[in-house]
Amino acid sequence: MATINFEAEKRAYKKFIQAGMTPAGACGLIGNLEAESDGFYPNRVEYLCLNRLKEVGKVYTHETYTAAVDSGKISCEEFLHPLAGKQYGYGLAQWTSPGRKAGLWNLAKQKGVSIADEDMQIEYLLKELQESYGSVLKVLKTATSIREASDIVLKKFEIPANTGESVCAGRAARGQKFYDSYAKGEKKVSEVQQKKESAISWMENTANDNSHGYDQDNRWGPDYDCSSATIEAWEQAGVPVKTKGATYTGNMRPVFLKNGFEDITAKVNLATGEGLERSDVLLNEIYHVAMYCGNGKEVEASINEKGTAHGGRPGDQTGKEFLIRSYRNYPWTHVLRYTGGETAQNAERNYLMKGDTGAAVKTMQLMLIELGYSCGTSGADGDFGDKTDKALKKFQKANGLEDDGKYGPLSKAKLVALHNAKTSGTGSSASKAPTYTVGKIYTTAVDNLRVRKGAGTDYSAKKWQDLTKNAREHAYTSGELKKGTEVSCLEIKNDSAGNIWMRIPSGWIAAYYKKKKYVQ
Repeated sequence: MATINFEAEKRAYKKFIQAGMTPAGACGLIGNLEAESDGFYPNRVEYLCLNRLKEVGKVYTHETYTAAVDSGKISCEEFLHPLAGKQYGYGLAQWTSPGRKAGLWNLAKQKGVSIADEDMQIEYLLKELQESYGSVLKVLKTATSIREASDIVLKKFEIPANTGESVCAGRAARGQKFYDSYAKGEKKVSEVQQKKESAISWMENTANDNSHGYDQDNRWGPDYDCSSATIEAWEQAGVPVKTKGATYTGNMRPVFLKNGFEDITAKVNLATGEGLERSDVLLNEIYHVAMYCGNGKEVEASINEKGTAHGGRPGDQTGKEFLIRSYRNYPWTHVLRYTGGETAQNAERNYLMKGDTGAAVKTMQLMLIELGYSCGTSGADGDFGDKTDKALKKFQKANGLEDDGKYGPLSKAKLVALHNAKTSGTGSSASKAPTYTVGKIYTTAVDNLRVRKGAGTDYSAKKWQDLTKNAREHAYTSGELKKGTEVSCLEIKNDSAGNIWMRIPSGWIAAYYKKKKYVQ
């Protein structure tokens, strides 16, 4: 077997896919063309033709024969009938009959290119399939197996003298080899891209359809809120994040990471949007989520016509309840990109390691730093680099753990326990977290502070009408408290992450969250 013109096959594959063929259909066709043209070379003259010409004193190679055709030394009639009364094949498909070879000749002259021009021959091949071999093309566009596609090309398009089982199997094997070495990977890329485009298109189409607005009372349709819209978009695209348990901003990230997404926060510039790609998920785990449209735009479910999260009329009453807008740094805490699972296996690990990025890394860094293990000049930047690796190993060694640099269940349990002991004031060092006293009055230090039904982000936020009369006077119509609002502390709860939750007459608020004071 001659060497295979693999690069030409890859170029042809992309054109066949663009023409509507399935991967199996394209590969079945390529296997046949490879066999016909002795390795997928568009300048191939049938060997029998070269031998018979040599017998009459006309000595050619594939190259010199092609050059003679291009220069006119070999006329159109001689190209069609190299020897009186005899027909021989030429090109990728080994076109043989005078009528088919004449079409190839005419197209080359029309375009002013060589008779062996690869692009021209592929164009002619597709033209033949569309105009004269529709039944073959139909199979190539629906084929689910390479053998099915290969057989139809062999028996209904190429039609050589021998179409026996050994020939059928051999040509299908050529197509399978190409699929395994190249098309399989391209198929994966194509499927991922299709799902990405499907998800973002669903968001854009829904935003442009005023029968869909914003409201948390009908958040799974016909109206949506920011998280349900994004979750539904990917579910509709065939990525089962809703089925697998994503319900709101607070639990989206882990579910998405286990279903084909990668956290690429460290790879983009959130301030400018540089590095973002169409369909990227822009996530703030506490407050909001949107999707990037490309060209400096994002799409999101925003707020109902009342300026609240509940009680709106169905549909988009303002044109801005569900909208496409210019990109903004909300600020986002995470950017998630769908990769189809190529990097999603990292989410299945039960440990962090050098090279990882994201919020979980940052949380670990904060605790290490709090306990005196420096993570370098960048501090808690969410990037598990050399300095963080050394800090973790030092911590592991000091606490009788295997110093392998893997932040797994044992290391995490030890680090959290020691950190909580210190920050709660029960350890050897005094706590740096604020101290709150039941019965005292405090002031909110941030704007848009949510009042929740319980102590944690897994509890839903309360509506404006569910707040106390006093709280309603100091809250936005969304139910979120304004900065500077005085609140009475009725109860305090600390969670395992070192956050402090405060119960006020209207419900629970974050008093100290991720090392930031929300109440002072």
